[in-house]
Amino acid sequence: MNPSEEHPQTRHITNTSKPLNLISTPTLLPGHDLHDRTHRRHGPRRNPQSPLRKAREDPPSSCLVLTRAVGKYVDAHDYNDLAVSASISNSLLLHFRPGEHIIAQAGGLNTFMGFQGLTFTDCGGFQVSSEGLNHTLTKQGIRFRNPYSGVAETITPRSIMHIQEAIGADVAMAFDDMAAYGSDHSRFTHAAENTLRWHQESLTHHSRAQQLLFGICQGGFDPNLRAHCAQTISALNFDGYAIGGVAIGEPKTDMYLAIHAALPHLPKNKPRYVMGVGSPEDIV
Repeated sequence: MNPSEEHPQTRHITNTSKPLNLISTPTLLPGHDLHDRTHRRHGPRRNPQSPLRKAREDPPSSCLVLTRAVGKYVDAHDYNDLAVSASISNSLLLHFRPGEHIIAQAGGLNTFMGFQGLTFTDCGGFQVSSEGLNHTLTKQGIRFRNPYSGVAETITPRSIMHIQEAIGADVAMAFDDMAAYGSDHSRFTHAAENTLRWHQESLTHHSRAQQLLFGICQGGFDPNLRAHCAQTISALNFDGYAIGGVAIGEPKTDMYLAIHAALPHLPKNKPRYVMGVGSPEDIV
């Protein structure tokens, strides 16, 4: 049983417009108009009552982790009654089961879940390694064997964009390569290089109107590599930016070091999202 589904955790979007001693109370940055950004990039605005409009007017402070688009012991009605403003699910695991075509036929992720808030989908780079899949990295993407069908698959920036577009979350994440904690410097460097290349391809292949796309900063726990990765990702025209590859088993001091190294180089006028963080001491 997945503990994050039995007792939903949170991943946080942080207001980093002021210096941090710890991770501050998370929020979307004031003044960033998610709705106008979508209009400029994709055309006509959504319904005024859409989750993206609500996010602009009342930015979410956290994302409830619903990895497979469902929690345990509680359902979407409970989340709606509690006014949960945002959730994040994993597109790769939803691709495995029930399949993005099933979710698309249901009318998209919000309808499939019965959830009224803002929805995010992660790209699956973390899950490929954390789920124990026998995977192989290539320049094009990640090869692995589907644990349910046994079929060999390759996830690429193009395919994961198509999967996330079919799922239809409000916010999709660009495809990244996350090196495990304890990897050597060359592996972290390679992951940062893959992430930059795959992010450029993700931008090329992402085309769903009204869906925002966030980039992910990798770089391990070397402050210089983190800063470099943040600078290169920031040069790309994403709607928001996440700090990934943290809260994966490293000591808190290493996690804070990586976050502080990246933050100064991420745009202050766009949402910035620390992935995986949810323990009370990290958000106070």
